[in-house]
Amino acid sequence: MTGNEAYDAATTQAVIRAVYAEGKSARRKHGDAPLATNTEALSVLMEEVGEVATALNQNLSNEELKKELVQVASVAVRWLAGDLTFSHKP
Repeated sequence: MTGNEAYDAATTQAVIRAVYAEGKSARRKHGDAPLATNTEALSVLMEEVGEVATALNQNLSNEELKKELVQVASVAVRWLAGDLTFSHKP
């Protein structure tokens, strides 16, 4: 993905493949356990969003920014794929 693509089906599929691959990589690195609570899921998601902010503040390359955005999407998918009936208490 170069950043110049139109928002079309092929681009969307490429993004979804990147998010899926990131999820597989994260599961290999961190294990396959679901996020225990919504609070934990939000904490992980916000950590990734913070890395996007850092990439922007440090003027990192578009490729680095996209890498961080894919990680945000991957965590969001992991959260969505889990049981959303968790308690909102830690």
